[in-house]
Formats: sequence, C-alpha cells, structure tokens
Amino acid sequence: MKESLIELCNRVIDNYKKSKEDFRYDGEYINHFASLVYGNRNQEVPTKRIKEIRSFIKNNTSRMSYFRGDILYILSFLIANEENWKNITEKIILIYEELIEKGFKESHYLVLTSYAIVKYSKGKDVNYIINKTHYIYEDMKQKYDNVTNEEDHLQCALLALNDINTGELYLKMKGVFELISDFDMFSRNSVQGLAMTVLLNKKVEDLNIIYNLLKEFENRDIKISHQFLSIIGMINVEDGVQRYVDKVEMVIDYLCEVESQYEFYMDRSFRAFIAIMLIEFSKEVEEGRYLEELLSMGVYSFLVSKNQGVFSEVLA
Repeated sequence: MKESLIELCNRVIDNYKKSKEDFRYDGEYINHFASLVYGNRNQEVPTKRIKEIRSFIKNNTSRMSYFRGDILYILSFLIANEENWKNITEKIILIYEELIEKGFKESHYLVLTSYAIVKYSKGKDVNYIINKTHYIYEDMKQKYDNVTNEEDHLQCALLALNDINTGELYLKMKGVFELISDFDMFSRNSVQGLAMTVLLNKKVEDLNIIYNLLKEFENRDIKISHQFLSIIGMINVEDGVQRYVDKVEMVIDYLCEVESQYEFYMDRSFRAFIAIMLIEFSKEVEEGRYLEELLSMGVYSFLVSKNQGVFSEVLA
C-alpha cells in the first residue's frame, strides 16, 4: 500500500479509539463513521464542540423532532469542523422546515438532505434547489413508486444541486437495472441509488466497470451490503478492477492486523465498506463526489437495518 493510504488508515484507527472512548454511547458503527470522517479531514475528533452542537440542536428543536438519536450523532460529526457551526445548524433546521412545507415527509433522511443543501448551495438559488429536489423526487415516485422512498431524498438533492434532469436519470437507471439484474443480493431501491450516484460521477463512462467490480467482489467473497451500493457509483477505478479489489483486501488485512475490533467485532460488509472509503478518501481528486454525504446515508441505513433485525428477533 502507498504510504499515504497507510497514514490514513492509522489516523482512522486512532480516531476510532478516541471516538469509542469519548462517545461510547453512540455505538460502534457511529464511532467508525466519526473515525472515517475525521481521518479523511486529517483532524482529531473535536469532542467538546460535538457535545456543544448536540446540546444546541436539542435546545433548538422539539423533543419529538427527527433531529434526534443516531442522526443527531451523525450530523454533529459532519458539522463540527465548521467555525460558524451555530449559523450552519440554524440554516439546516430552516431548510428542513422549508422542505416539509414543500411536501416532503419528515424523516431522518431529510435531515441529511437539508445538511447537503446547506453545504453545497452557496452561491446558488436555494429555492430553485428545493423545488428541483421536490420535482425529481415526485417524478421518480410517480414512475417508480415501488422502489422510491425517503432514502432517496438526499440523492435527489445532489442531482438538483448539479441541475441534472430526470430524462438523464431514467436513461441511466434503465442501464443500471439491466446491468445489475443478475445480482440478487441488492434491493431495487439500492440499485436506483447506485444509478443516481453513477450519474453524479463524471468519470464512470462505461457501466461495465461497475458490473465487473461487483463481480470481482463476489468472486472473492467480499460482501457489499445493499446499504452501501451507492458508494460503488462514486468509485474511480484507475488501475483496473482486479487491482482495485486487491487494494481493498490489503486495507482489510492491515486494519485487522493493527486493531482487533476490525476483525472480530464487525459485520464483514461494513469492514469492506470501510476499506473502500479509505481507498477513495486517499485519492487526490476534485470535489464533487459527495463521499461524506453518501457515507452518512449508508451508515444510517445500515443502522436502521440492524435495529430492524434486532426488533424482529425480539418479536419472533
């Protein structure tokens, strides 16, 4: 592995240990989320500010608000590196309320959507972004009602921020649905999410790269959870599919060797996801891949799935 990737791995491991100590009640997966975000930012997790942000959000939203629980933890990590975090937080809450007024259903995913709009709408017409986000979602809901839901809000906003029209989207979705049809482990909603992120990734000109990458993961028994499928759409495969998956295996091996938590106490699909994120974060590429936003959505969806599984076991 390149020295820069090793250094990133070490920063992430160190931040995981700090996050686990300072935010042990957040849970393991959010601790890993925090370690990835701040490892990528080349910063130490800012414990004091994160706690201030959480108190501020609780004091400025109702007790029944969707700005609570896991999404509160995730959001606080995302904005804690901002010096003007109070102003940003107020804007996120305001945009959330405007999205509700526009007709969106309240949800934790809509909180992440509001964050993305605030982060990327500087210098743009926010009302236009909100209206276009709503139009894209409603149009998708009408065309693909059985697979479109609140999980798509964030990516609809990212498409709106890039002024992508639904015609382009449906053409890409058709190609991705046809391409991924023989992978039975992915939900149709996750495949739809993949299509949306592929459309945002200007470097993916050939959809067969996505197919070959997923096949190579499958052949090597590297599990890709459907909650993280959209991340695959943002991967830049520079040296060929096999070499890319080689890197994923090397990162997994390194993490497990240095810190036992990655080997013995983690869902293997989440471990593969961490390795992929580390590889992508280590690349010096232009802005516009929205990796932190997709990371946030993937981790939250993964937690929802885990919690639903536990709930089902209790009821069984």
